[in-house]
Amino acid sequence: GLQYEVVMTTSGGLYRYRIGDVVEVTGFYHALPILRFIGKRDLVCDLYGEKLNAIFVKNTLDRLGIQADFRMLAPAGDRYVLYVRSDAAVPNPDAAFRENFHYDYCRKLGQLKEMRVYRLTGDADRVYLDACVRRGQKLGNIKPPVLSLTDGWENIFEGAYQ
Repeated sequence: GLQYEVVMTTSGGLYRYRIGDVVEVTGFYHALPILRFIGKRDLVCDLYGEKLNAIFVKNTLDRLGIQADFRMLAPAGDRYVLYVRSDAAVPNPDAAFRENFHYDYCRKLGQLKEMRVYRLTGDADRVYLDACVRRGQKLGNIKPPVLSLTDGWENIFEGAYQ
């Protein structure tokens, strides 16, 4: 149940490289830990100083119980939008994100507007992958998103604002 950051090293331990991946131990297979990818520690979106990172976003959505086939937070002008594909009710997560001091401060100053929820229809995973490939990413390098640093997704995904 604990989270760790991955560090690559040689067998002699002389060279260390922090790749920024955070994993969680979900169990063990004999003596080997079973790991689940949580996110990139260095993936940070910062429009006005709010400094939202992928791990905070994932943990906040998990804490709110927002489980979905697809979920991704992304900037959209002067606010953030939660893109979600789920049949369950999805609460607006803005209040939970305001627990982050920097996000709350930007909201109080009026730099950021209230977060919105965009309910996705169709195959959101396929649409996301296709959009990333069109933007020049290699298919094998695309990871499941929880936080995107780019805006304009409302023009790519099918769906509507909640």
